[in-house]
Amino acid sequence: MTRALGSRSRRGSTSKTTRRSKSIARGYLDGIPKRTVAEEAADARILYRALADLGGKEFVGEAAVLDVGLFYDPKAGE
Repeated sequence: MTRALGSRSRRGSTSKTTRRSKSIARGYLDGIPKRTVAEEAADARILYRALADLGGKEFVGEAAVLDVGLFYDPKAGE
């Protein structure tokens, strides 16, 4: 029995597929925030304030501070 050109053995493709799947899963998990919403919001407020100080109204508009409702926190129980 001959294999078609470009085909892979079952063993080789499974190994590559498994490695690729694990790599994709690791990348996905790395993207999940590990900090709380409150921590993320606090850092965002600091960054926004720095941008407002540097760029002024031309950069951030009329809002001198970040809107508190920007971050949804499901644990806050609104």
